[in-house]
Amino acid sequence: MQRSRFALVASSISVVFAPVLTIVVSGLFDPMPVPLTQDVTAKTLTWFNSSSSNDYSITGAASEFAIPALILQGNLSYSQWTYDELAYPSIDLTSQTTGIVNASGGSLMLSAPAARAFVNCTLVPQAQFWNLTYGAEYYPDAVYYNLSSMDGCGNAGFGDSGFVYYTGSVSTPVSGTGYFGHVSTCTSSTDVSIQCPMYYLTYGKIEDNEIKDFSMYSCVGGLETVQTNATISLNLATVVDVSEVKEDSTKIFQDHWSLETSLYFSPINFSHPDESFDAFTNVMVYGQDGIPREQLLDQAAYIKQFTHTYRQWIAQWISSYMRNPVSELAKNQSNIAGALPTSLSGVYDDPNRQRLFLTQISTRILQCVIAVLLTCGAVIFLLVDMSKVLPKPVGTIAAVASLLAGSRLVDEKSGLIPPGSEWLSDTEMKKRRMWEGEKFRMGWWHDDPADFGDFDTSYDGGAPELHGETTAKEPSHFRIDARPGSVGRFKNEG
Repeated sequence: MQRSRFALVASSISVVFAPVLTIVVSGLFDPMPVPLTQDVTAKTLTWFNSSSSNDYSITGAASEFAIPALILQGNLSYSQWTYDELAYPSIDLTSQTTGIVNASGGSLMLSAPAARAFVNCTLVPQAQFWNLTYGAEYYPDAVYYNLSSMDGCGNAGFGDSGFVYYTGSVSTPVSGTGYFGHVSTCTSSTDVSIQCPMYYLTYGKIEDNEIKDFSMYSCVGGLETVQTNATISLNLATVVDVSEVKEDSTKIFQDHWSLETSLYFSPINFSHPDESFDAFTNVMVYGQDGIPREQLLDQAAYIKQFTHTYRQWIAQWISSYMRNPVSELAKNQSNIAGALPTSLSGVYDDPNRQRLFLTQISTRILQCVIAVLLTCGAVIFLLVDMSKVLPKPVGTIAAVASLLAGSRLVDEKSGLIPPGSEWLSDTEMKKRRMWEGEKFRMGWWHDDPADFGDFDTSYDGGAPELHGETTAKEPSHFRIDARPGSVGRFKNEG
């Protein structure tokens, strides 16, 4: 009895788990993208010419400078064909297959040149200052400075000496304690042989109405090209990433260039009460890539941050006001940003190529379900006496019909069912004594219908037992059949 209970439990568990197989198999595979790359060639459409860099309207400067201001101050995405400090040529892939051009989400990894600003800032030595005062008579909340400069590069001087001094002031917190910073645009000399500083940068800190830290930098710069490895989104037609900037490939095409106006930013002030920053310094601290104000007291950190912010601003300017069709670049060869290849080689990455992969979760669940079913099957096989189980199911018409295959009941030569018997009633069959002396049973039978051994109806696969006779033959078919009663009795007869 105990064995039967375990077998019943195992059978019940297998019945419950078997339908789960269909559900698990339905989620066994999952489509996933398979990388597909293809070499392509992109045609360059535009490049940069610095001769048109100052073609803007002074009266509309605020609106024309809005894009770099929004990017650095408002965290706006980089404009088309620009990325961070770099401005790229626009490209065209019409010569490629339509599938690549129109691919949704496809990207192009391109080795392409880019234009950017270069700037070289150096610390103004203390010996160059004639005056450096906090809280002077006409500058109560400011640091006033006066330093010597090259002739023609300053903004003050004597009648017989020219402009050999640069004077100015930078506002400080009215509380007398805090940080201050300012970026000043310098006036270039009319003598082109004299390369004056483009900008003077001041940054420092005051404590209790005294100068705690003060640094001033002079900066010169221009424009250059650099080779990069960039990733371009084809559906957005814009640069989405730059994996490498090859600094050793830089080439200067304007060695002393600056805007003819100040670097413009929106009048948004993020400063705290203990700060006095102009718009540019404000962006260096609180802009898109700002760093803490304390770090800017370090000279190397300040120069690096100014260079980065300046390059970001100029990249947008280059893209907006220096971009020209390639066919028009020859009009001013001296200001072209270096030689540009007519085509650029790249690799197209298609994310839309799908393949089916086995999912880990469904695979593990399927393995567990199969393990449970195999375990239950083993338990049932060991605990259930299979000799008492029919060797074939009888739940279908085909299975029932197979029980009559080879039987005397369907053999015309046996005479058990003479022709026309289907029209006889039960009474008529009894009158004719059709099956008198015949014994019927469902069990194992020999192929030879004349060999009617006295078989055990519970044959378990071993040698069959005969009453009064032993044979080496084993039954080969399980069916419903009949035999003459004179042969003997069945083993299970009383």
